[in-house]
Amino acid sequence: MKKKNIVGENIQRVRRSMNLDQDELAARLSRLGWNCSENTISKIEAGYRRIIDEEIALIARALGVQPGDLFP
Repeated sequence: MKKKNIVGENIQRVRRSMNLDQDELAARLSRLGWNCSENTISKIEAGYRRIIDEEIALIARALGVQPGDLFP
């Protein structure tokens, strides 16, 4: 299956470097206004789900990085 995003692997790398699990990232995103689940994070990191620019910006904010840091 062709990957549907190019940022998933870096999201996972940054999240793991912060010792966050997917559920904790989903909770941070929920506090920022995006009600997503651990399953959504899993699909994004695996490349099975497309991700829009607003979602990339929110994930970056939740992880404390710049959006560009999530791109290869």
